[in-house]
Amino acid sequence: MHCGQKPDVLSAGEKFVAFNLSADYCAEHEYGISGIEGAFGCGDEKIIGAERYRITKFPSKLCVLQEKIVKKDNIAVLIYSHYPEYRQEYLVDTIIKHHGEMIPDKYDRNPNLKTAWTSKMFCVVVKNNFKMLANLHELYESMQKLDCMIWLGGGHVFQNSGLCLGIYSRIPEEGKKTMVDAHNEVVWIDRKSKAIEKKFKLSEKVKARGVRFYELRPNRIKVQTDDSKFEIHYWLNPVGTDWKYGWYTVEQLLEFIDGNDSILQEEKTT
Repeated sequence: MHCGQKPDVLSAGEKFVAFNLSADYCAEHEYGISGIEGAFGCGDEKIIGAERYRITKFPSKLCVLQEKIVKKDNIAVLIYSHYPEYRQEYLVDTIIKHHGEMIPDKYDRNPNLKTAWTSKMFCVVVKNNFKMLANLHELYESMQKLDCMIWLGGGHVFQNSGLCLGIYSRIPEEGKKTMVDAHNEVVWIDRKSKAIEKKFKLSEKVKARGVRFYELRPNRIKVQTDDSKFEIHYWLNPVGTDWKYGWYTVEQLLEFIDGNDSILQEEKTT
């Protein structure tokens, strides 16, 4: 597992809502949470809104919460792992006794909270903070009652999304509406981009021009100008340094496909 950079507790007024495990610039945080979603029965993309993230099952033998006193420190560990059930106790002991980097300390952004996760595992460690400890117990109880939701949030182009573990019944209505709007936006972008891809075969032809890329991702153009007659543009993240990353209109990509290399190349300075 890889630690999140800025773990945090999310609240609505005085009520605890969720732990944001945050993320780091690493491969472990780039490939989604399909293993976690499968174990907890959530993440069905056919469902619109917060219900998509609500868990429908709880792997009680693989997800445990334990507290221990270590050198006068009160340490609580919530961990889910896809490893066989007999290893959960071993993993908790290993984290507490042998992995100092997983125990919060004064040098961390949050000296009482440390988190880590991959697509198949997550871990929340609380140290010497009884309010956070109570929040951790509330979260664990919500998992047992299937009142928990698990989702990725807070990312953008230059930052991976963080893993969030929250209590479904405490998500504010405004937050649930935001999720519905976000899902509908994804559906709209997907429909528009599929129509463009069917007509122009952008991905295939950009690759044919010798550009390997990590992603060529469509998004809505927020402020429509005369630069493009289309409603979406594309974020290109190429492999290597021969081509520049950035947002490109459909027209720019078509111009590049037709042979204008300067579209994707840095301007040379003399």
